[in-house]
Amino acid sequence: VGRTARPGTTLQPRQPQRTGPTLKPDSAQQLPRESGTYIIVMRGTGGPARQISRLGSFKPGRHWYLYVGSAFGPGGLAARVGRHLRENKTQHWHLDYLLPATCVREVWFHTGRRDLEHVWAESMLNYPASAIPLEKLGASDCNCRSHFVRLPTLRETHDLKCLLKGKGPIICHRPVF
Repeated sequence: VGRTARPGTTLQPRQPQRTGPTLKPDSAQQLPRESGTYIIVMRGTGGPARQISRLGSFKPGRHWYLYVGSAFGPGGLAARVGRHLRENKTQHWHLDYLLPATCVREVWFHTGRRDLEHVWAESMLNYPASAIPLEKLGASDCNCRSHFVRLPTLRETHDLKCLLKGKGPIICHRPVF
């Protein structure tokens, strides 16, 4: 089914459609200002391929994506996740290049001084339904293959969350609609 323009108008290219509600930057202020580990749960938009720093090109299919990181600096989880969710920012982390092609649906987190980032990354990578869309994304400073995985369904995403709860308590932060 093609698109046609009304006489006297031109068609504008379609923008990638967001795939549902997304967390807004100010929703991160509801997160604790404590240190901790987090996972940002995203839904791909199916938009065009994007260059992700020096890692390569990423084409966001309509899959579920999880990115794991840690927040041990000033402002803790609220500051780090809030920075990730901001739209107008200097692109510093790999995730900054990726987020415009996704819709952030949830943030899972664990507070405390224990850094679960690599434990969770390893569990995500070993989960049978997961795939690595881009090697070393979020993991350029460690030996992990990636801190970013793709899952085929929402069900698989929630099953993985149950598995991770065995590694340390997880709290789920969702947008309020």
